[in-house]
Amino acid sequence: MKLRPKLKSHLKLLIFGLISLVLIFVCTHGSLVIAQTVKRPLETSLFDKAVHDAKTFVMPAEFEEIDSLWMAYPVYENMKGRPSQIVQENMIKALVPHVSIDMIVQDEAEQKKVKQWVTSMKIPSSRVRFHIAPHTDIWMRDMGSIFVRNPKGEMKIADFGFNTWSYNDSTNESAMTDEEVDILIAREMKLPTIRSSLISEGGNREFNGKGTLMVTQESQKLLLKIKNKGSQTIRRENVNPKNSGILLMTIRH
Repeated sequence: MKLRPKLKSHLKLLIFGLISLVLIFVCTHGSLVIAQTVKRPLETSLFDKAVHDAKTFVMPAEFEEIDSLWMAYPVYENMKGRPSQIVQENMIKALVPHVSIDMIVQDEAEQKKVKQWVTSMKIPSSRVRFHIAPHTDIWMRDMGSIFVRNPKGEMKIADFGFNTWSYNDSTNESAMTDEEVDILIAREMKLPTIRSSLISEGGNREFNGKGTLMVTQESQKLLLKIKNKGSQTIRRENVNPKNSGILLMTIRH
């Protein structure tokens, strides 16, 4: 049976209208589902915040009080005829009224000798703690432990790589010995570590205690010796692009 042209036209319009309604419904419903899928709460829940805080460890700010200062007993003279022990003795005497000293030594034999040295300064034994950790240099700011904490007060040690200031490859015996210092301290103190692929040298950066550090562009060339090329570990933010030479950097792991 043939439909009249006018009825046929009306039927086409009706079918087209029904298809349009279906498409509109599907699209609208789909967009609502998508919106519900990607929608995020305006405020993080207390539980999520607690989880975030427990996982976030930062270096304390430079201006915060400290409990102790770490030193390494010298293994050589930095300047011939001027033993580093003389400088360390003056430092220890100036520091112990305010903070304790944590001193790393090579072995038990050296620990005994250094204890006698400290006693000769008339320093209370309770003010100097000893830790056995073989080392080839004295620069604890570079090879030593970097203690980080979360808002709950829990501590970990950041385990960066160390290659003796690029004088040697990281597989060099001296580099490997000094790179192990932070691991040995972590084991003795029963603290977990956060392993990083960065080769890090201290003394060239400032922390704000909230996870951000400030470092000059020159010194950050040393900081950014990343073993894994393409690592997205650091986000850089120029404080003042006009020749300030200062960067703010946020470290995340």
